[in-house]
Amino acid sequence: ALVGAAQLAEQQVYLVDYLHSIKNEPLEEVEVTAIVLCRPSEENLRQLIAHLSVDQSPFASLQVFFTQPMTESQVRLLAEADEHSRITCLQVNDRQW
Repeated sequence: ALVGAAQLAEQQVYLVDYLHSIKNEPLEEVEVTAIVLCRPSEENLRQLIAHLSVDQSPFASLQVFFTQPMTESQVRLLAEADEHSRITCLQVNDRQW
């Protein structure tokens, strides 16, 4: 079912956007958790790594959900990029780390 903007705001969801559209800079001194739903494509992994590897990310934490299987090397690459321990949840299909 589709969810409207008012319903998202009730759940404290304030921004729905593409990863490549979000700049790597803090968002007004608030703790922002990103919920990312994507395929583990090379481009999506590149975008995630870009947000993980900077000191001034707009996200205090990320909960990442991949819709398709990932290789072990993709998981390792993502883990190595998470230098600031921002990923608090990583789920691939029905497997969670």
